[in-house]
Amino acid sequence: AFGEGLTVAEYVVRPDEEGRLARELPEMKNDLVLGMMRGKQKYPFYQLSNERLQPGDVVVYLSGDPEAEREESAQ
Repeated sequence: AFGEGLTVAEYVVRPDEEGRLARELPEMKNDLVLGMMRGKQKYPFYQLSNERLQPGDVVVYLSGDPEAEREESAQ
């Protein structure tokens, strides 16, 4: 069925990823970015083309990988 095997997941931006665009994250190369949260501010996908990431931003994405929930790197 359409949508079968797709997962909506979140990725928390690390300090070393600051300044990148969501599409530049290696973890997102095969995924569809839906939006981002920065604190209480929501950014839909169409506002992300020039929005530079900050540590702690949460990128919401659609993945075909059932194990898509990526953990924050070890602190």
